Amino acid sequence: METRKVQLSGGTTYTVSLPKQWANEHGVTAGDLLSLKPRDDGALIVQVLDNGRDQASATVDVSDYGPDEVRVAIHALYILGFDHITLRLGDDEANLRAARETTRLLVGIEVLERDAASFTIHSVMSADHVSVRKSIIRLELIVDAMQQDAVTALCENDADLAAEAATRDNEADKLHALLTRCLRRSLGVFDEVQKLEHDRASLFEHYQVARQLERIGDHAEKIAGLSTDLDASNGEISAAIPSLDRRARDIRNAATDVVLSDDPVDIAYDAIADCDALIADIDDRRRSLYDHSDSGEAYTYGIVLDSIQRTAEYGANIADIAVQRHYRHSHW
Repeated sequence: METRKVQLSGGTTYTVSLPKQWANEHGVTAGDLLSLKPRDDGALIVQVLDNGRDQASATVDVSDYGPDEVRVAIHALYILGFDHITLRLGDDEANLRAARETTRLLVGIEVLERDAASFTIHSVMSADHVSVRKSIIRLELIVDAMQQDAVTALCENDADLAAEAATRDNEADKLHALLTRCLRRSLGVFDEVQKLEHDRASLFEHYQVARQLERIGDHAEKIAGLSTDLDASNGEISAAIPSLDRRARDIRNAATDVVLSDDPVDIAYDAIADCDALIADIDDRRRSLYDHSDSGEAYTYGIVLDSIQRTAEYGANIADIAVQRHYRHSHW
């Protein structure tokens, strides 16, 4: 880190010299224009206005890739924050279908060109139209509905409800990808932070919450996929599953409210304690599986109990984030 002394020029203007090495590396010479961007935390960002590259555009040759690799490439470029993405597909219809399918799972993307040779998409969503808080709330509502429907489908052997719960995972993934994109862009696009109306620490906290919620959605999808593998109409364990799941959802809900609504931090501490108590009860249920007459069902019940435990643990992770956020606001 270098330091510079502030000079008074002409009696009215403060000036600071630029490090010569930095100026040489970025091609800055006398007479060039620089962008100065004040931040709420007191920092002043100095940025070269034109370095000859369009940071928001990317063209990638995927002609040697298969459909799975094309999906990964599109998702990665979207997450990184590129606004204009062109893929060279190499006249491959399978890759074109993969590109179309992947684009449908991304928020705010418009297809500009699509044929077997080239596929171009563009982001039509500006950061000032994204509410990070509302996106988290929406994600939590989706995940909560998935959990409830997945457990109901399991207990009632309802294949249609299970399929509906699993389908919602795509919506959860879309919101998680959007929030991840917002965080990644905020690291390199300085105006993004002001548009999103969060500082970087807050954005990171919200991203962490979104990550935990997305994982909870994955476990709800897993439970839904087991709905036809069990005769869950009988048995002590199957009768206990809705109650255990309800407690796990309460932990997640309480912790998320502390982050989003600035509820008292004691609620977060209580959520962590509730998680420990729930895990102890789940362990008791897990041990009872050793006496189950059907080893296949016992194994499947064990997977369900594990997913409920993971849900509670992810809720406790959100509670940890809430505690960190509290002390950042009160002591940082």
